[in-house]
Formats: sequence, C-alpha cells, structure tokens
Amino acid sequence: MKQFIYLCCLLACMVSFAQTAEQFTDASARKQDDFARTLPELNEAPEFKGLSPIQQQKLINDLAESEKNTDEVSNGLAGAMSSTPTLIDAWKVLDDAGVEQALRSDPDKLAKVNRYLDHHPTNKDRFVEDLKKTSDPEKFIDRTFWIDALIQQYGNDVSQFTTQGLSRTDVPPSTVDDMLHASSAPADIRQGIVDDLIHSGSTVPFKVDIQAGDALFKISPKGNGVSDFSPYWVTKRELDDVRSEENLEQKLGLPLGSHGVEYEVFKITATTDVSAFTSTIAPTLQNGYATIGGATQTLVLDRTLWSAASKVATFIP
Repeated sequence: MKQFIYLCCLLACMVSFAQTAEQFTDASARKQDDFARTLPELNEAPEFKGLSPIQQQKLINDLAESEKNTDEVSNGLAGAMSSTPTLIDAWKVLDDAGVEQALRSDPDKLAKVNRYLDHHPTNKDRFVEDLKKTSDPEKFIDRTFWIDALIQQYGNDVSQFTTQGLSRTDVPPSTVDDMLHASSAPADIRQGIVDDLIHSGSTVPFKVDIQAGDALFKISPKGNGVSDFSPYWVTKRELDDVRSEENLEQKLGLPLGSHGVEYEVFKITATTDVSAFTSTIAPTLQNGYATIGGATQTLVLDRTLWSAASKVATFIP
C-alpha cells in the first residue's frame, strides 16, 4: 500500500513538472515572438537610424542581452524603447560616455537621462563628459535627475531662499559685540553681515579659539569653487559626519542652487591664533522647498587670518 501511494505521488509530481515545463516553453516562445516583432519596429525608428553602424549593432546586442533577463519583452529594454523611441537617444548618450552594458540597458536610468535632456538639450555634451569623469555613473544619473526634478518643481530663485534662524534680539549683546569686533567686513555692511550669520543658525553663536595651523572645511558643488569671503565652514569631524549622511543637503541647509550632483571639499588653515563662532545650522525655506539643518557650522568672520582655500577632495554622496 505504501509503495502504491509513493508511486501515485511520484506520478503526480512528474505530471506537474511536465505541465510547468510546457508552460515555461510556451512563455519562452511567446517572449521570443514578441522580441522578433519588436526588433524590426526599433530598426525603423529615426533614433535608431541616427546611430552609427557600430552603435546599431551594439544596441541590438544590448537588446538581446536584456531580453534574456526579463520575463516579458514589455518589461525589458526592447519594450521600453518600443514605447518611447527617444530612449534610444538616451542609450546613445550613455554609450558615448562609456558606461557599462547593465547601466545603459536599464530602462529606469534611460528614462531619467531622457527626462533631463528634454529639459536641458544644450547640456548633452557636458553631461557626457561629466559622466565619463565621475567615479559612480549610476549615482551621477540618479542625482542629476533628482536635482533637476527639484528645480523643475520649486525653481531656482535664490532671492526666495530664507534661513529660519535666530534674530539679533535672541543673542546676548556681548556675543554680538564679539562678532562685530571679529569681522573684517567693511563698516557700512558689517552689521548686516553679522545679522545674516546669526540668522543662519538656530542656536546662539558660541565663541571658540582656534590655533594657528588648525583647518576648517567647506563642501561646494563641483566646479563652483569657493569665494575669498565665504564665512561658512565646518570642522573635520563635522565634515566626516555630514558626508556619512544620506541627506547632506538637508543637514547643511543648502539652497537649491547649491545642490550638487558631485561635491568638492575645500580646506583653509588658520595662519595665526584666531577666534571663530559655532552654531547649529537653521532650517531653510525656498519657494516651498524646506531643509531641516542640524549640522554644526563654524563662522569665520575674518578670512584674512586664514590661508587661501585649496581643494582636497571630490565625492558623490
């Protein structure tokens, strides 16, 4: 009796396996048929015809490779390009930049590149060159799309950027006097500058003594550099903490125009013993876009007592 039951179970398993294999074969055949119908459509697309013969063959190879890794043609590269032929242009951009096959065959990444170049068609050559140089092409694409989406939604009018920090009346007069005394700004704008520095923080500025040779750091979007007068800096410890955060822009309270796909780190060194002030970066608003702040900034009020800024690192968050 046990043998009979075992044989029945075995037979049932064999039937189930045969049915599954048949279903798999049918699905595979349908996928191949779909791919065979889609490829000629793409060959006729103006975007495909605009490729060089070498890139045409490379794209066909990418399409075939992508087809192997998807359950349905509609879910893969061929289906995406059939629905949106301009993704072929985005594929060409990624191929021109020399990115790996898996990345240039990712429909999501192609859609992001396509959207960005729709908004900025004159940036294509620069985008390709920057993509060639970046240490992380995938992050570069994601962050380019993210920043562009923010600016499309909120705009980039820096005049609408406001810090939600303290006012002079929230700060002890002795602290205000210390900041005015430490500032090297011209007398006619010194009061306003100190007010802005106070307003950039959510805590009362705290005076700190810095020794000659001590260094401070600043994060700036790649290519923007640092002015000779910028007062906003961080310590090495704070720099390391901020770089480890996923929301770097939020912690630093950056304006939208200072959101970078990549960042450069600049360093200044005190040339003599000097005083500076620390405070917690305040939340900010810019046309509805809000940041939370929270990092600790070091306010340098007299840059003449510091070395010129030098670039020490480049990174992509």
